[in-house]
This record gives sequence, C-alpha cells and structure tokens, in this order.
Amino acid sequence: MAQNLDRLKDVVPDILSRLPVKSLRRLACVNKSWYRLIKSPDFISKHLHTFNNHMKLTDPINLLVKRTRRATFGPSGVDRKAFVSLLSFNRANSSTILNLLDLIYNHDEVNHIEILGPCNGLYCLYSIPIMIVNPSMREFRILPDSPAPPDTYSLQRHNGFGFDPKTNDYKVVVIMDTWLNETDEQLPWRIEIYSLNSHCWRNVDCLLPPVSIWNCSWIDAFVHGAFHWWAYDAAGDLVLAFDMVNETFQTFRVPNARPSSREYVGTVAKFRDSLAVIVYPRRGTEKCFDLWVMEDYGNEGSWTKHSIIGPIVGAGRPLGFLEEKNLFLLEDNNGRMVFYDLQTEEIMHTGFHGEEDSLQAVVYMESLISVRGDNENPQAGASFFGMIPDPLFEGNSG
Repeated sequence: MAQNLDRLKDVVPDILSRLPVKSLRRLACVNKSWYRLIKSPDFISKHLHTFNNHMKLTDPINLLVKRTRRATFGPSGVDRKAFVSLLSFNRANSSTILNLLDLIYNHDEVNHIEILGPCNGLYCLYSIPIMIVNPSMREFRILPDSPAPPDTYSLQRHNGFGFDPKTNDYKVVVIMDTWLNETDEQLPWRIEIYSLNSHCWRNVDCLLPPVSIWNCSWIDAFVHGAFHWWAYDAAGDLVLAFDMVNETFQTFRVPNARPSSREYVGTVAKFRDSLAVIVYPRRGTEKCFDLWVMEDYGNEGSWTKHSIIGPIVGAGRPLGFLEEKNLFLLEDNNGRMVFYDLQTEEIMHTGFHGEEDSLQAVVYMESLISVRGDNENPQAGASFFGMIPDPLFEGNSG
C-alpha cells in the first residue's frame, strides 16, 4: 500500500504538468498538498517545459499577435489603433479564433504596441504604459516611468526583453537618445534597465558600440541569454547583442548577405534556438528569403546560409518561424498574416489582418510564473485582466 502511494506521488506531478494553467489554478484549490505542489518552483519549471513542448507539436497553433487597424473616433475622424490578441488557428479546418487581451489600454489613444517575448511565458508590451504580461495567468504589471534626465527628450528608443538566470530576474532594456529641451543639444545615448524583481528602473553605465540600430524588427530575438537588434556602421551590417546577465554589449559582423541596402532588408531572428538573420528584397510581387544561421554563437566565422525560402507570391515581410510545425510566418502585401509550409510550400490564410506593415506574431506559451512580487508595496503588484472576442475580427461574428 505504501509503495502504491509513493508511486502515486511520483505520477501526480507528471500528470498535472500536462494540464493548461487555467485547469491548474482550479486544482490548486482542491487541497493544500496540490496547492504547494503547483506553487513550487520545481513544478513551475516542469510545467513550463512539459506543457509547452506538447503544444508545439499539436494543433491548434497558438500565437500572441498584434496589429494596427483603422478605426473612427472623436472629432479627428479616422486614426490607427493597436490591439494585442490571442490567436488560435486550427489547420484541420483552417479556422481561426481571436480573443482580445482586455487590458487597461484605452484603444482610442494607443497607436503603437510592440510585443517583446516570449520569455518563459512572460511578455513585455512596449507602449504607454509599458507592461509585463502573463496571458495564461491573466496577470499584468505596469512598469513605472523611466527616470529620464530632467529637461530632456528622446526621439529614438530601441527595446529588448529577456531573462537573467543568475538572479532569476526578468529585465527590460531600453536604448534611448537624449536631447536637451532648451538647446536641442544631443547627449550620450542612455541605457535604462527595468528589473521585475526590484520593480524599478536604473541607468546602466555600459559602453554602446558606435553603430546605428535599425528600428523595424518584428521577430523575437532573445537568444543565448542576449537580446539582439539589426544594426550597421560604415563597414556594413551588424547584429548588436545585449547580454542580460553581464549587462554588456557585443557586436557580430553579418556576412555580406545584402547585395544592396536600398534594395534588400535584413532582420534578426531566432531559428532552432540559434541566432539567425533573414534577408529579403524590399519590393516585388514574388520574394525569396535568405536564412543565415550562426551555428556557433559568438563566432562570426560560423555564419551559414541555411536555406532560401520561396519564392513566395504576394509575400511582404517575415514574422518568424514555428520550427516544430515547419511553418514560416509572413505578412503579405495586403496586410494579412499567412503561414508558409516549409515542406509542402503550401500557403495557409489565417483571416488575421491589419494595416500594412503593422502585424507582429510571437509564440504563445503557458506559464505559472507570476508577475506579482513578494513582500512589496501592494500598489506595485500585478492586476488581472480578461479576454474577450476581438471586435474587429470578422471570424468572431455570430
């Protein structure tokens, strides 16, 4: 009898780790032992990997998506609004369900949101205000205002989000230019880091390499403990990396993959847990996408041209990869999100669309990691939100 009970104790965590967060939150109320198990760091880690590895291999395809749509409001008439939703696409019948994250944003006032992540199931929504969100727990935390120097303004901000395993902390990094209000004199670039553990910003005195950062990247680029941006200098294209543990910058020279910067675009990406770049033409009704992968992280000599994707008729710009499903995510020339099967070369339409060059899609992960801190000011804690059928998605009607 005792042996059977011991075996049951071993089996229960394995069974529970395969359940979605919504079910686990209910089961945590069953008894104290299950509550302690589900709240334990070991189980949270086990669930993060077990459940999400299963999700990668099965339908439906779940993504956190952002798009900008035109909407009518107020005396100014038509303007753009930004929305973040959870998209579920079933390949068996090509059906899409879209649920809006019903956050505190006043969508009449928000025209830009950037999704950073996922990072262990957490996401940073960079807008006004900035938030860290766990959609599966329905939790969000509003970040405090960044302590920018007084009497200054900023024109450019480049953002990153990642995890520091050394301190078990989630960090948001912002690279910003600063200018004096009175004289328009440019000051040195400023590096600000937000820590979820401390719930505050701090200025980091680290040397930013003399590069220009390309601001239009739409693909998750947190790889090998660093966040990455596409950059360039007088000698050519670069990848700029910020290490979340050491809080230092590093640059990697990119192969001469772009015949012309006027005719071709480059963006960083993550491919099979490796740093990658995608190069593709700016114009054309039919495009090919060159995928380069850094086989040995940090070794510039290990860049390898992995494949040429396409040609794809009607392709606009890349949105990322779902490697386990052999899918390449794209925005087409009409602002619609499509899936391109890397094996069959089939194109699947999701029904999700927005203004041209406004779409973003990142992998949806379920996680029991809370954005609520311990032993903190209650006013600084996380709040809860719901999800509602997306009112601008025609597929939700009826």
